[in-house]
Amino acid sequence: MNPSVKQRPVRGLRPYGRLRLGNSQRQVLDTILELGVCHNKQIARCLGWEIHRVSGRVSELRDLGLLERAGAIRSSETNRRVILWKLTETVQND
Repeated sequence: MNPSVKQRPVRGLRPYGRLRLGNSQRQVLDTILELGVCHNKQIARCLGWEIHRVSGRVSELRDLGLLERAGAIRSSETNRRVILWKLTETVQND
């Protein structure tokens, strides 16, 4: 974890209706809501987490139908293709 990045408090999370989500899943959803279209590394930086912690949560949220692909770009850091994510209409309208 990057010591210069503060952890977000769990108590400030949005309710997301009746969804039964874990704290980490909710933190990732909140971050995507704030950032808009973004990739895993951006989410990890914002939360102060390692990328592997974000990747698992993103996969879970995608499988639940809460996230969808918004495209792909080439990362300026790694020169590799990265997937962009956005919230589905279900989450945005909740």
